[in-house]
Amino acid sequence: MTQRRHPLSRRDFLRLAALAGLGTLLPAGLARAQATPTPAPASACIETPARILDLAATAEALATTFYYRAIQSQFFARLPATYQVYFRAALDQERQHYLFLTGAGGRPLATNFYFPPGTFGFDDFVVFVATIERLETDFLGAYLAAARRYAELGQPVLAATAGQIIGIEAEHRIIGRELKGETPPPPNNLCFERVTIDCPEQTIGALSLYLNGGAGYAGPLSMPSDDEMVAAIQGVTTTRVPQATALTCQESAQSLLDIAATAEALGITFYYGATQGAVFGRLSRERQWYFQAALDEERNHLNFLRANGAAAPPTTFLFPAGAFDDLPTCLALLDALENAFIGAYLVAIQRLTQLGQPLLAQTAAQILGVEAEHRILGRIIAGATPANDLTLERAAYGCLAEVVAALAPFLQGNAVFTRSASLPSIDQITTAVDRFGCAAVATASYRLYFPHVAHNPPTRP
Repeated sequence: MTQRRHPLSRRDFLRLAALAGLGTLLPAGLARAQATPTPAPASACIETPARILDLAATAEALATTFYYRAIQSQFFARLPATYQVYFRAALDQERQHYLFLTGAGGRPLATNFYFPPGTFGFDDFVVFVATIERLETDFLGAYLAAARRYAELGQPVLAATAGQIIGIEAEHRIIGRELKGETPPPPNNLCFERVTIDCPEQTIGALSLYLNGGAGYAGPLSMPSDDEMVAAIQGVTTTRVPQATALTCQESAQSLLDIAATAEALGITFYYGATQGAVFGRLSRERQWYFQAALDEERNHLNFLRANGAAAPPTTFLFPAGAFDDLPTCLALLDALENAFIGAYLVAIQRLTQLGQPLLAQTAAQILGVEAEHRILGRIIAGATPANDLTLERAAYGCLAEVVAALAPFLQGNAVFTRSASLPSIDQITTAVDRFGCAAVATASYRLYFPHVAHNPPTRP
């Protein structure tokens, strides 16, 4: 990752910086400036890569404590076996993130934490799953801010690595909402992952109650040792996925937008076909909503890309004959497509960082998280165990040309991909989505940031 640097001084932390320009990410067509991208305004964030590692390690220490305490809770033994596997796998994922960050030099600012009243009590599973969504939303906000800050610092691999973790935290958020069972809206309820903070340092404020306690909060509860975590996981380990590596290609910003738009149009066509095919009637009502929301999410992604200069995508795609009539075939295609989309956005994060476009890189990470939510819901429907099976999202491609090659059967057809399907119209999508669409979420934008000074920000011990 990076060599250890000194944490921020108190004087640095209090320094204010103003941003030039507010509002939307990029005016339409700006990304067409391929050779010399428009420089971004100077960042108001002042974190070093080392400080980001410390803040991320703090979030992961909290996450491991949370999932470990869940496994030790009074309600855990009464949960269905599938739920128990989710939580053991989540603990393994957060443990791997923590080991990765501390192995790179990060040191948590706290290892004792507080939790809302009743989080781990005998009859408090509802409180627990609600806490999952609150915590994972905060973790997503922290890593989205980290991805943007790494992009501002010209660290493309680190920005992509943050993206790999964003996908996993998004999957945890969805699992919590799936277990909560309060639908509609469906678990995948957001058009983009939420940018909840501007700069990584604000993670401390976002997690303040967990770090310092509050009225009725229980604690402090200590982070488990590594041996305790291994014992709690009970062999439910997740697949180890390597960190992203440096890109091998040099696509323009325009190419990135165009390829992403093609992927989103393909996603729209797939999910629309699923809502119109025989597979839809074989799903429970709640799981039909997953597909309807996913269709709306992909529509929102394409609308964003087109508004920011992407060329019109293809309007016809090819699928296997049973794509929308046979559920196992449909779910296998969903998994293949979403892994390809995730890999594409990981490439985009890196390349946009190289091109000096941190906000577009952060928005790519917002979309990536939603694609990871689709991946996990497909695995839940398929009964995969564990559904949350990866330590990091896979950075499978060295450039977007490889993504195009992976999607070639959908674009060109072959002996298996023979069923033609057209990109649906706006009216067709609206009818198919019905009332089960996603909630609007703002994409990344420059805002004024005034660091919090009321609380003495923790520094490394």
